[in-house]
Amino acid sequence: MSDPHANQPLPAPSQAPLHAYLRAHARSQPAKPAYLWYGQPVTYAEIDAGSDAFAARLAALGVKAGDPVALFMGNCPQYVVAHM
Repeated sequence: MSDPHANQPLPAPSQAPLHAYLRAHARSQPAKPAYLWYGQPVTYAEIDAGSDAFAARLAALGVKAGDPVALFMGNCPQYVVAHM
C-alpha cells in the first residue's frame, strides 16, 4: 500500500531561507532520497553530512558566518551541498 501523502510538498518554515528548510527535512527524514544522480539515490543525510564538511572546510580557510561566498557551479549534486 502506498502512502497517499508521499508526493505532497512539505510546508516551508515561515520566513526561513531554503537551506534551513533543507536542513530541517534532512534531520526529520535523513534516509529519504533527496534526488537521483545518474540513477543512484542521494539521501538527505548524505547532503547534510556533505554540507557540514563543506562548512568546516570554509571555516578552516577563514570564512566566517555572514561572509559572502560565491558559487560558480553547474547543475550538479555538489551545488545542493554547497547551498545548504
